[in-house]
Amino acid sequence: MNQNTFPCGCSPLGNLTKYDYDKTDNIFIGNVSKIIYDRSKNTQKIDFKIIKNYKGLYKTGQTITVQTFRNSSNVCGLDVQKGQQWQIWASGSPSRISSCTRSTRNINENIKELKQYSELLINEKSKKKESRTKTPLLLKQPEQPKTTPCPVCPTSNTIKINVNYFILLIISLFILF
Repeated sequence: MNQNTFPCGCSPLGNLTKYDYDKTDNIFIGNVSKIIYDRSKNTQKIDFKIIKNYKGLYKTGQTITVQTFRNSSNVCGLDVQKGQQWQIWASGSPSRISSCTRSTRNINENIKELKQYSELLINEKSKKKESRTKTPLLLKQPEQPKTTPCPVCPTSNTIKINVNYFILLIISLFILF
């Protein structure tokens, strides 16, 4: 199917933006390794072996299965053949693609922007990870309670200030007066 024709009602995609990148779950270049057709639903499940990942949880060498409609004049499916390489823009669970996404056989389309946005994402994740490893001042361990010499304790030179002891002392003083 020609990327510039939209028989199923897709709007023209325009130039790639960071928003397009951010709203898509998985972006990768992959090789079609398997296609399973479901004639009753007019859909197909396509296994892609990832050659280069630009966004998502999958890594190079892994396989991801995406779903799409079978290509025909009235649906937004893709005409995918085993062995082809595609640039895939998939979202959802399970991952879905259509001719209305940026998925294309032209694996070099928008490649400069993809690399740029992918590097930005890696840098953002790195900064978040770095900020989580720094200990904020508020999370430092509290200081140990100060000790005071005990003038009446023959076996110990110090006693820790204890809230219960202090409260008992106040109650005793209150009862005496």
